[in-house]
Amino acid sequence: MAETVGTSSQKPVRPYPYVQRTRPQFEISDTDRPAVGGLMVPATWLPVSFMDLELKDWVVIKKGTILSIDSAGKFIPCNGTAGTITTTYTVNDQNAGVRDQSGNAVVGGTSTCTRAASVWPLGVAPMDMFQNTKGRYNNYQLQSDTLPLLCERVVEVPYFTYVDSGATSEANATLLAASKTIAVAYGADDANADDFVAGDWVKPDANGNYVKWNTGDDVRLKVGQVLAVDTDFPKDMLEHVQTYPMSEMPGSETGGFPGHVSLVGATKALRVRLTF
Repeated sequence: MAETVGTSSQKPVRPYPYVQRTRPQFEISDTDRPAVGGLMVPATWLPVSFMDLELKDWVVIKKGTILSIDSAGKFIPCNGTAGTITTTYTVNDQNAGVRDQSGNAVVGGTSTCTRAASVWPLGVAPMDMFQNTKGRYNNYQLQSDTLPLLCERVVEVPYFTYVDSGATSEANATLLAASKTIAVAYGADDANADDFVAGDWVKPDANGNYVKWNTGDDVRLKVGQVLAVDTDFPKDMLEHVQTYPMSEMPGSETGGFPGHVSLVGATKALRVRLTF
C-alpha cells in the first residue's frame, strides 16, 4: 500500500535525491547586445582611421559603423556590396605598425588590403574600436578580447547631403563621409533625391556609413528604418550653456548641437531603428 502523510492526503511521498543533477544552460545574452565571445575584435589588418590624441592609439572602426566579419570572423566595416574593395595603406598605417593580410608590415602608398563582399551586416559598433595589437606587447592591450556589438536599438546618426558638406559630386561626398571620426548618414545622389524622410530604409555604404536603401537594392542590406529626421538644433538654448574645450558636451563649445553631430559639422540627425 502507498505511504501516506496524515489522514487527509492520499498522495505518495517521494524522498529528495541526495545529489541534484543540473544541465548546462544554452541561453547566452539578449539580442540587442549579443555575446559572441572572443571573435568580437577588429581584424588586425584593418587600415587606421584616426588617432585618439589623448591615448596616442589608432582607431580602426569608428563609433556607429555598420559591421560585418572577415573570413577569420573578426570585425570589419560592412562594405555593402557583392564585390570586393581594395584599399591602399597610407603612411599612417605604416607608422601605426599595421600588418597586412599576409602578416607583413605595410608600406604606405604600396601595400594593399582587400575586403571581400559583405552583404550580411551583423550590427553596429557602439564605441570606437582601437587597432588590434594583441600579442604585440607584453604589457599593453587597450581594449578587451571581447567588444560589444549593438543590435535592435534606436540610434541617432549625424546626417548631411553632399550640398550641406560643400562637396560637388557624389564621389567627393563618399570620400568626405569616409574621412570622418564617427559613422554618418549622407545623401549621395543629388541635392534632393537622396534626402531622407521618415519611413526610409537605410543600408551601409562601402565604409559602413548609412545611405538610403532603394527599391531594387539587395534586401540583405536593410539595416534599419528612419523614424525621424531631426533638424531642430540647437535645442533648449544649449548654445548658451558654457562648456569646456574638448568636452564634446552640447553647449558653447558645440554651438548647442549634440557632440556627435557637431563633431562632423552636420546640422541634422537621423533617428534609425536598427533591424538586425
